[in-house]
Amino acid sequence: INAVLLIQCNIFTKYNYFHVILIFTQVACTNWKRILLLMNGDWPNGTNPLEIPGNKVHADGVFKSFSSLNETERSQIFSEYTRFLIARHPFERLLSAYRNKLEGRTASARYFQRRIGRQIIKALRVNPSNHSLTHGDDVSFAEFIQYLLTPELSLSNQSNYNEHWEPIAKLCNPCVMKYNLIGKFETLLDDSALALYLAGADHLTFPTGHKPSSTRKQLRTYFDPLSIRAIRRLYEIYAEDFRLFDYNLEDVLGFEFG
Repeated sequence: INAVLLIQCNIFTKYNYFHVILIFTQVACTNWKRILLLMNGDWPNGTNPLEIPGNKVHADGVFKSFSSLNETERSQIFSEYTRFLIARHPFERLLSAYRNKLEGRTASARYFQRRIGRQIIKALRVNPSNHSLTHGDDVSFAEFIQYLLTPELSLSNQSNYNEHWEPIAKLCNPCVMKYNLIGKFETLLDDSALALYLAGADHLTFPTGHKPSSTRKQLRTYFDPLSIRAIRRLYEIYAEDFRLFDYNLEDVLGFEFG
C-alpha cells in the first residue's frame, strides 16, 4: 500500500504516496491536511493549498482512521513507511489550544465550550451566571489550568486528556517508534519542506503564507498570574515533552525549576 499517513491524535490516512506524516493539533494541522489532499490528487483546482477551504479538510470522512486498518496494514505502516513528527513548546501548544477551543468564537470553539467549558464552570466557579452555565464561553485560563490539574474532571475516568492538550509523548510514543524526522513548529517551513522532499512530493510547497503564531508572545500574559505551584504541577504533566523535544521554561517564562 502506498500511503500518506497523518497522525493527529487519532490517525488518519490517505493513499498514494509512500510516506507517513505525523502532526498534532495546534501544530499547523489544517495546512498539512491541505497538503495531503494535494498529494493525493483530491483537489482538482490547482496546487495552492491555501485555496482549499478549511472546513473541507476537517470534514468527516475525508481521512481514514488508523483504527480501521487491519493488522497487516498497520504493521506495514510502522515497519516500512517514513515517519515524521512535528513538536511544539508544550506550554505554547497548551495555550494555543485554550485560545482556539475555549476563548475562540468559531464553530469548533462553541462545541468545546458547550462540551468542556460548561463542565469547568459548573465544577470550579463560585456563583457562576446562568449565561456561563448555559454557554461555557467565558472560561478563564486559570480555570482551564485548574481543570487540567484536577484529574477527576480532565481525565473523566479515562487514562488520557483530550487530544488537544494530551502530551505529545503519550500520543505518539517517540521512545517506541523510530522517527525519520522530528520537526518543530519554530522551524515549520524548513522542516515541512524536508518532509515533502522525503515523501517525493517536493513539487508541492508548504504554504509560505504561514504566519508566525502570536501565542508565544502571549505566554507571559497568560502564565504570569498563575501560582508557581500550579506551573510546577503543569510542568510535571508535560515533563516528558520538555525533555524529549528539548524545550525549557527559561525562554518563555523567564525561569526554570531546579
